[in-house]
Amino acid sequence: MHRTLVALAVVAGCLGACGPGDTGAGGTGRAAAGAPDDVPPEYAYLFGHAIGYDEIPAVLERLPYWKVELGVFSPWIWGGDRITLWRDGRAEFVDREGRWSGKVSVFEYGRLCYLMDHVDLRAMQSTSAEGLFDASTITVRAWPEGEDEPFVLEDYGDLAPIDAWSVRAAIRGVAHEIRWELEAEDPDPEGDPDDGR
Repeated sequence: MHRTLVALAVVAGCLGACGPGDTGAGGTGRAAAGAPDDVPPEYAYLFGHAIGYDEIPAVLERLPYWKVELGVFSPWIWGGDRITLWRDGRAEFVDREGRWSGKVSVFEYGRLCYLMDHVDLRAMQSTSAEGLFDASTITVRAWPEGEDEPFVLEDYGDLAPIDAWSVRAAIRGVAHEIRWELEAEDPDPEGDPDDGR
């Protein structure tokens, strides 16, 4: 687990510059009115200092994606890794050492959704490097509100545009900030927990 996440520290620092800090579930007090005019209203809370615990459900309900996932498959390692983040705060990391669980904050998840909208991730096309047979495949999946099927952005051979790379780096950065607890050793890499929303 440590070996897999240690590289994420490089991008984790970028997230701190995207908005206010967070102590976990959200903090206390009301958000300060400081969002730039061009920020969509569902993301305005990211530019305040804190939100009240009683405000968190309404804030989360306005976010456009109820689940985001990053998967990496490499022919050189067992099964690959998978990071899954839910809008309700759950988080899961699966690697060759086990299945880990944690919590993602309302601020980090909101910043990630904002970035995905900002770069228009849904409009990007999957990419594939022809002629390669041993490259890694990196897949971003995001489930929009009200939809059971995700939109998928797959990159074989690391040819995706830089905006797609930024989303992948952001997901890894969010994962780096989570305090993970081991749930099971030698997990089924294809297994998927209950997606109750």
